[in-house]
This record gives sequence, C-alpha cells and structure tokens, in this order.
Amino acid sequence: MAHPRRTGQTVQRLAPFAVYRARDGYVSICAYTDRLAHSLFRTMGRADLAATPGLGGRNARVQHYAELDGLIEQWTCSLPALEIVAKLQEAGVPVAEVRHPKEAVRDPGFSRARRRPMVHPRYGSVDELYAMGLPIQFSDSAAGFDQPPPVLGNTIRLSMAGCSATAWSASRSSERWARFRRSAAVALACGCVT
Repeated sequence: MAHPRRTGQTVQRLAPFAVYRARDGYVSICAYTDRLAHSLFRTMGRADLAATPGLGGRNARVQHYAELDGLIEQWTCSLPALEIVAKLQEAGVPVAEVRHPKEAVRDPGFSRARRRPMVHPRYGSVDELYAMGLPIQFSDSAAGFDQPPPVLGNTIRLSMAGCSATAWSASRSSERWARFRRSAAVALACGCVT
C-alpha cells in the first residue's frame, strides 16, 4: 500500500477540486462529477473541454489534473473572487471565497460556538483576539481550549529540561545532543526566543 503524500491545495482524485488564485484573492472550486465539471467549463467559456480527450471524463481529469488546474487558474486569475463565486454559484458549481482567518472569524454568519476568545499569556485578555474553535463536536461533549499556546521559546526550554543527555544519546549521538544544546542556548541568548 502506498504511503499518503501531500497534495497541496488540490484533491487530485476528485479533479477539479482545488484552491485557485483569483485576481484579488483565492477561491475553492469543487467540480468532481462530470455534470459539475462540464458546468464549470461552460462558465469558463470553455465548453470544448468537456469533449477534449484527457479532460472530459472523470478518470481522464484525475490523470491530467495538473493541466486542468492550470487552465482553470488562467480563468480564475482574470476575475475577482466574488465574481467567480457568483458565476459558479449561478451554474450550480460548489465554490467559496477563501478568506483570511481574521475575516472569517468576524463574519456574522460564523457560529459564536466556533469562535473562541483567547487570553494572551503575557497581556491577558485582548479585545478582538480570537481563535477558531473546534469545528466538530460529538454529542454532549464540551470542546474548547484549556490553555493558550506556549510563549515563543518555551518549547525549547521544556525540551531541554525534559531531555537528558543520557536519554538523547541512547538513540542519537552525544555530539548531536551537544549541537542541539548549543543552538538552543544561542537562540535563547540572542533573544530569538524567550
């Protein structure tokens, strides 16, 4: 069995299903069936792609996903994101504007249950400092954050405190342990981490 591999902003096995650049941002398009793909092609002004060998059918689109993604992105780059969304929604093709998390958590349609106020470890409560909550909730379970993320550098200190040279050298060379300690000490001393 093959190992999973990173595919970036595309789901190759469902081509075309990816995040594409627009003139002013990004859009996510999901046209994985023949009907959706052909609607996308018509909306792009490229109905001919449905009859093009290598792009018309699902298996062919999967095999030639990179070529197809390039053609779609040529079109999306020529238009603003919201215009692409409007055109594809009208054609019945699943599409969404990809927004910055800062914009997304402030959207009035975004559930308050999924938006969590954060407490900064140094400055306490800060107005408008939010994090995305957990998108999945199982039955009656409560989900949330029990602590803020660590202060920059704490993980190095905790790693150094929790790791002994003996434990490290059991699986690594003692020279590698010494290099790790020196680099962590230099990072702490120069203020790269706190």
